[in-house]
Amino acid sequence: MAKLILVLAAFGLGLDFLFHNVRFSDGRLSGIPWFTAAAVILVVAQSLRAYFAGADLVLGALGAHPFFSDDQKNQVVIDVVREMALAPRIPEPRIDVIDDPSPNAFAIGRDSEHSAICVTQGLLEQMERRATWCANRSTLVAAMHAVTRNGPLTQAASHGRPFTPSARARCTATISCRVGL
Repeated sequence: MAKLILVLAAFGLGLDFLFHNVRFSDGRLSGIPWFTAAAVILVVAQSLRAYFAGADLVLGALGAHPFFSDDQKNQVVIDVVREMALAPRIPEPRIDVIDDPSPNAFAIGRDSEHSAICVTQGLLEQMERRATWCANRSTLVAAMHAVTRNGPLTQAASHGRPFTPSARARCTATISCRVGL
């Protein structure tokens, strides 16, 4: 930020010299550097705007709109965001949606108090499909496959101790199902 202020101040000073608002006489600067002052005021105003309203400007440019929790399929996203905010004990961020078919999500904001999570419609649809897989016990097949395929590798990595599914493994399978991995 300081570099931008210096560059624009130098540009403004160059314009002041070009239009003879400022000149050297007897080893001193004389005149009023109007362009320099305008450039510094402009960059400070833009910096403050970017700091305080940058997230809303980006979300507005992307066409994001608020996320409504009245639909049952949206509850999965709300639960995931709540759990993510609960662990580090930060305030729950606002959730916005972009009408885009590609699955994507990002976080934006200046701090945890003024943050937002933005998801695309494509990600919501994928999470809805994955949630139905969890409800239909399709994840059980994936868990069984992972244990039988990776069981010998896991046993070898644990220095010969027998592999037993733990609460952590069940938790990991549940989280990956909820998030859609």
